Amino acid sequence: MRFLIVILIFIGVSNVLIGQKLKVLRFDQLEQLIEKQTDSLRIFNFFATWCKPCMQEIPDFLKLQKEVSNKPIQFYFISLDMEKDSNKIFANFIEKYQTGDFTYLLKVPKGDWISKIDQNWQGNIPATLVINHKKKMRKFIAKPLDYQSLSKLIK
Repeated sequence: MRFLIVILIFIGVSNVLIGQKLKVLRFDQLEQLIEKQTDSLRIFNFFATWCKPCMQEIPDFLKLQKEVSNKPIQFYFISLDMEKDSNKIFANFIEKYQTGDFTYLLKVPKGDWISKIDQNWQGNIPATLVINHKKKMRKFIAKPLDYQSLSKLIK
């Protein structure tokens, strides 16, 4: 009987993780998020699970996210992985990194969308966009960030 209860709990937890694994964000929705006027600092991290430097910086983002959880700072993790491969990839990524509700797969549109994020972006990842509309601040960094660089950037 206990074994059956454990199995049912496992299935329930698995379904919750699977339900969270893939949230697709269209580019127009991303633009709305970026342009949304808020009083909080927002950090958009563009990554892909196949990108080694991206995966190396994610733990630093998560460490800082926990440290500033009581401040008006919102982290968004925007994956540029291929949508066709994303279900299994995202299940593993979210389970491993626990990035939370603001992790999305960007449905990449046809045409030039990269320059709409930043005119100087060549498309390399990892890349980070930091926005604070209240302070009229927008900064784009198209290289990996470590914990110290990221901490300095948001202060």
